[in-house]
Amino acid sequence: MQRLLLCFVALLCIAADDLPDGGTPLIDGPTVEKLEVHLPDPDMAEVVVVDVDKDAGGDLPPDAKAFRVQTIGQPSNPWDIQLQFFPDKPIKRGDVLHARFYMRCAESMTGSGTAGIVFQLNRDGYDTSVNFESSTAGAWKRIDVPFIAGRDFDAGDSQICINTGFSNQTVDIAGVEVLHYGDALGTADLPKTPVSYSGREDDAAWRQAALEHIEQIRTADLTVRVVDAAGNPVEGVRVEIDQTRNAFAFGSAVVANRLAGTEPADDWYRDIVDEFFNEVVFENDLKWPFMEFNDFGVSKPADIDAALSWLDQHDKTVRGHVLVWPGWPNLPERLQALADEPEKLRAEIYTHVRETVTTHAGRIDEWDALNEPFNNHDVMDILGDEVMAEWFEAADEAATAAGADDTKWYINDWGILAAGGSTNTPHHQRYYEIIQMLLNAGAPIDGVGVQGHFGYSLTAPETQLAIYDRIAEFGLAIKVTEYDLDVDDDQLQADFLRDTLIAAYSHEDVDGFLVWGFYAGNHWRPRAAMFDEDYQPRNHAHTWRELVLDQWHTDMVRTTDDDGLAQVRGHLGTYDITVTLPDGTTKTRQIELTRDGADITMN
Repeated sequence: MQRLLLCFVALLCIAADDLPDGGTPLIDGPTVEKLEVHLPDPDMAEVVVVDVDKDAGGDLPPDAKAFRVQTIGQPSNPWDIQLQFFPDKPIKRGDVLHARFYMRCAESMTGSGTAGIVFQLNRDGYDTSVNFESSTAGAWKRIDVPFIAGRDFDAGDSQICINTGFSNQTVDIAGVEVLHYGDALGTADLPKTPVSYSGREDDAAWRQAALEHIEQIRTADLTVRVVDAAGNPVEGVRVEIDQTRNAFAFGSAVVANRLAGTEPADDWYRDIVDEFFNEVVFENDLKWPFMEFNDFGVSKPADIDAALSWLDQHDKTVRGHVLVWPGWPNLPERLQALADEPEKLRAEIYTHVRETVTTHAGRIDEWDALNEPFNNHDVMDILGDEVMAEWFEAADEAATAAGADDTKWYINDWGILAAGGSTNTPHHQRYYEIIQMLLNAGAPIDGVGVQGHFGYSLTAPETQLAIYDRIAEFGLAIKVTEYDLDVDDDQLQADFLRDTLIAAYSHEDVDGFLVWGFYAGNHWRPRAAMFDEDYQPRNHAHTWRELVLDQWHTDMVRTTDDDGLAQVRGHLGTYDITVTLPDGTTKTRQIELTRDGADITMN
């Protein structure tokens, strides 16, 4: 264990005006002299002291200085990067305490950063009285956490930790204070940071309007007419109307070697993919560095081939992720050596695009041709922004030459849906500029991918709809390509997934919604997965089933009336229609139900 002692004057432990009198600071003095940065792996993060960015807005901390914690490695646990406080005062079980700190996200791939505060025993056992995580975007956010001591703590036995061990983020932490109220009041008397979102209430008007709109745009009338050989209607015929595929893409990121695996757990994995999803995307298997080096724990080419065969057999749409991710950290290391040889760099990327598309032509239906250009622009800094259009053109030319000219091409970026309360952040604006540039250049772009990796900073559904409205102005398909919610509140996960799904399905320009993995054993943020490591469904797995597999799936049995008609209103997609004639024979026909409806005759 390595502890780097950092002391500075900024973090005063004094109560704010909105806190009741009577709270005793757990850390004496005007400075936090016992602060320690806990890094089991020194290469995991860099922690420095910076000036508080007052231009960031929000709930500004009282301090002039802040800790800036930049995650460099890939922490396995939130506590792999900690700011630690060691109170020297005794605390009794049942005592009321209040913790407060201020945080902001300086940079992350999701647009928000996460930090958590923990009060616990500071030795083996680590009995925990509170563990509260929160997320925010670029503005400062004040976090208030009242809690009750879960055990007796002798002086020097407790620790207060601020965990920041979350991937791909740089967060600023300031204004930390912890007050001890004993039994003078209850937690209800203290401020608490709410963890919710606007529009969550059961009778939310936006949700009712969205559900009504779903009926208008995602369903249509389906009429089956049964006649005899002479064309006369046949009454009393059993008609089974079974939707085999929704026209909307409900999908997930997957791991190829699980789809190709031979272990019993792989059977379970395939069963969930088959039941829950009609579209998949390989999470890492087709990323350029991973394809060149198979020592990242991802699939080998044979596994990818077997997985693609299985997906084809089970009628799953496949997304390719990703052709060009134009930042040095996401490209093979050898490419950075070509930074001073632009034409060689251009040729290397062009060759990769063509070879990758050609190799999988006809088996991958759509590709993220360009991924996350907002903060991955090293290549564009050398070759110019116009090279982004060239990558789309190269991909399309390769697919056409290989006989797969119906392949679709997407741009994809983070921080678009998970933008908190804003519909037009600088990230949004740059994304719109790049999309317009691609259109102006005549690039064969078909769709816009919007990522939604959420923590405790949640975008209200009505704001999500406004974001879709803005992107829809480009006239391209919209797909939620990467969704997860990494919180420790099961009900919040279920409610937010429900409302985010409803918002997406109710917007006529959105044609798909993919979660970024479903099983905790194969998930970049295991707590966000729909199934835990023991293969058990969590609350939001039931939410997915209730909406996607039940409410938005049409599976009915009807009996023809005296006009020989069986009629339903069904969700758009592919259907098997099976009639059982009076002589006991059955006939099945596959049809597509579109917005125009379907009227078929069977005899």
